[in-house]
Amino acid sequence: MTPAAPPSSFASLLERLFGRWDSYIPKELSETPELLRRSRLQIRFGWMGGLFGLAYSLFYAFASHWWGVAIILVCSLAFALIPSILRRTRDLRLAGHLFALVLFCGFTGLCAIEGGLYGHAIAWLASIPLCVLLLLEIKDALIWSALCFVSATVFGLLEVAGVHVPHTYSPEWEATISFAGYCGLICFMTLLGCIFERTRRRAFQQMEAALAQLSSANERLVRLHQEKDEFLNIAAHDLKNPLCGISGYAELLGFYASPTPAQISETSTVIQKQCKRMLDIIANLLDVQRIEEGSIQMKIINCPVEPLMVKMTSSYQLRAEAKNIRLNLLVRAARVVALADEHAVEQILDNLISNAIKYSPPGTTVDCGLALDGGTVAISVADQGPGLSEADQANLFKKFSKLTPRPTGGESSNGLGLWIVHRMAQSMNGNVECQSQLGKGTTFTLTLPQGSVEELAPKMPRPLTRPLFSPANPPPPPWKLVAGSAAG
Repeated sequence: MTPAAPPSSFASLLERLFGRWDSYIPKELSETPELLRRSRLQIRFGWMGGLFGLAYSLFYAFASHWWGVAIILVCSLAFALIPSILRRTRDLRLAGHLFALVLFCGFTGLCAIEGGLYGHAIAWLASIPLCVLLLLEIKDALIWSALCFVSATVFGLLEVAGVHVPHTYSPEWEATISFAGYCGLICFMTLLGCIFERTRRRAFQQMEAALAQLSSANERLVRLHQEKDEFLNIAAHDLKNPLCGISGYAELLGFYASPTPAQISETSTVIQKQCKRMLDIIANLLDVQRIEEGSIQMKIINCPVEPLMVKMTSSYQLRAEAKNIRLNLLVRAARVVALADEHAVEQILDNLISNAIKYSPPGTTVDCGLALDGGTVAISVADQGPGLSEADQANLFKKFSKLTPRPTGGESSNGLGLWIVHRMAQSMNGNVECQSQLGKGTTFTLTLPQGSVEELAPKMPRPLTRPLFSPANPPPPPWKLVAGSAAG
């Protein structure tokens, strides 16, 4: 086992020591920065005060000042026990008053055996109100200040009355003990100030971090509120048009005294189309909500990609033909398996192919490609539409983004589809990228981790081999055209 590295500095040693001491702080006393600051101060005050008193008692023992040794040892032991009392009672006020009581009794007792008004211990009484002020409240400090004033007054009146408080140690040690007492008071006050300043800084840093988190949460709430408003505006606007269409055609159907089958068929077709448009809008809005809430659970499995692409391209053949668009499926590698969620891949392909047809002018081609690139599966959808500017590409995967190109057949767009696609791809450890130039079309590429073909080999269908080209006119290698459609 590798031995622990020595501390790099005294500061790091104190950091580790204080970190262990903080484990004594009850959970209830760490809920706010102020409670945590006072708890830390009392823990450090108790144990460091106990060590300080122990060192002082050793000096008194060296001077054979045994009454002083007894008083300081009792006070040091009480100091060291107060952090445990705090941990058990979870009462900061009780612990703070215990500290003040120990100090008051200890310094008053030292005054009684070290010359009263002429001993150094009388000066230590002045430190008690400051300690209470740091540990408790101002009103508590005022109470103990009054008690210390009374104690000092008693010893002063005794001297005025001619009653001299005795020294219980050898007179030859008087100067040394007084000198050590006053120097110790300076060190004690300095140590107390350092402890206070360190806890204050740490509490201030935690308060700043909490305020930063609160500010970030407020900004997020403002953003969510704005998105909610935009959400509702888009939903109302996008649902209004198909609803008006449904209402209008239903009203038109009522004008016919005896509608013909052709009129009924035409009207119902339009109504169905508008209903599907509304369902697509609602589905997108629900998907956004589920993604934001994190309630979409991806089932990542070995997913054969080629059958999905055949299914999706086949479902869009009629729509492509209606706009005189050629829809091709190009497979560069057969029996491709991706680690993905099958339904999510279907939804992504549905969106990308739908957009390609939606924004492509008549007489153009949309190519859906499938290939392996290292350890990833690459699915591409390329159109020959108007392309995207750099500004459009920068906003491409943002929620509610409205792009410059407009649908070529009057289709609708609410700016949510590509955001959903991007988030779903990321949820499957994949990505969606766009390559586009103005006037030269756009290619979207979905990349997913490659799965294991061997595990699915018995279940996978044989790859399709239905080329549109004749043997005399094959497609350029290494691509193989496995499905396609051409209108006109």
